[in-house]
Amino acid sequence: MEKAPFLPILLGSDENAYGNARLFYDEYGIKPLLLCSRPLPPTSYSRILSRRVIKDFDNEAVFRGIMEEFLPILKNEAEHILVIPCSDYYAELVIKNRALIKKYSDTPAVTEELYQRFSDKPAFYRLCEEMKLPYPKTLILTAEEILNTSLPFESTVIKPSNSNSFSYLHLEMDKKKKVYFCKTDDEVRKTAESFLSVGYRDPLVVQHYVEGGRSLVVNAYCDKNAKVRLIGAAEPILEYRAAALIGNYAALKTVVNREVCNRIIKFLEDIGYVGFANFDLKFDEKRNEYVFFELNPRQGRSSYYLHTAGKNLMKTLCDDVVLNTKYSGVEYAEEEGVWRNVPRLLLKSLVSHPLSNNTRTDSAITYLSDFSLMRAYTLIKRDIAASRLFKES
Repeated sequence: MEKAPFLPILLGSDENAYGNARLFYDEYGIKPLLLCSRPLPPTSYSRILSRRVIKDFDNEAVFRGIMEEFLPILKNEAEHILVIPCSDYYAELVIKNRALIKKYSDTPAVTEELYQRFSDKPAFYRLCEEMKLPYPKTLILTAEEILNTSLPFESTVIKPSNSNSFSYLHLEMDKKKKVYFCKTDDEVRKTAESFLSVGYRDPLVVQHYVEGGRSLVVNAYCDKNAKVRLIGAAEPILEYRAAALIGNYAALKTVVNREVCNRIIKFLEDIGYVGFANFDLKFDEKRNEYVFFELNPRQGRSSYYLHTAGKNLMKTLCDDVVLNTKYSGVEYAEEEGVWRNVPRLLLKSLVSHPLSNNTRTDSAITYLSDFSLMRAYTLIKRDIAASRLFKES
């Protein structure tokens, strides 16, 4: 039997996984294989992908066993295998098992040695210091140390060093959040005590709260030779308000910011980075510059905004590792557009600045070519739940 030219294997089942599957299907007519530990609505009842739910797939031993068993089989079916993690914990599993996966997958992935230089926020800020990237004023303290320290910040942000780590994601904690905003010493004390009460002993990131609402998201792809081929920036225009979802974007508007993008290009190429990269930044009005909060070794959950800006991130990957096209300089995703993860009418009712009728808006999961009654029913239920989140918050 003739081999397929390539087979994408997406790890995850959220809107990011679906968006990437759609990019492959749109460009090549190929249905990716999705592997995940639990089924989520964005990838349910889909005709453009093949989803396999594997119990405890986010456990490293299970993950490695599956990869060892099935990657050799899949390699016999396609010339190129592209293993693409779509969330932080799958990205970490791929990096930890890089030697195994690299035998079969052509997707570039950073080495574990480089990953350790930015794997959590303390490490990333040390790297920022080394590479002269601006970052917020930060202390790294345990919850117990917070209770015994006079913090130098008027407004304080407290967050786990890695809010997407397996241990924190599975931590049973009342009203658990990704980020805790504290305006008073009493709120700082209560937050620290809540971590201690559930036995959380890992370091916490304690930061000066950067005033102002100008955040920036940047996604990039660095080819197998550590050259940035694609980069694009976007600003949040709507964020989820529910406690557990603070820091997740509901809608992004693409922007042109060559200054920040070029700074990121230099940073990535200087450290020899390969693969997908996702940055979160915020504009510090007192310093009059954007400060860096984190680097994730994957495409962002909202990375489909690059498509609204006229670029296909998965095509860039395939041009590099499947077609072996020669590097010809960086492409900037700069067409005006809005990525949304909520219903269009809800977005228009909630954004503070009305969108132009000419502004292209797109949701990765709203795809007429993938319509079915069961999928429509599932996504309508999801949209109703999203609407309730905004009404209740």
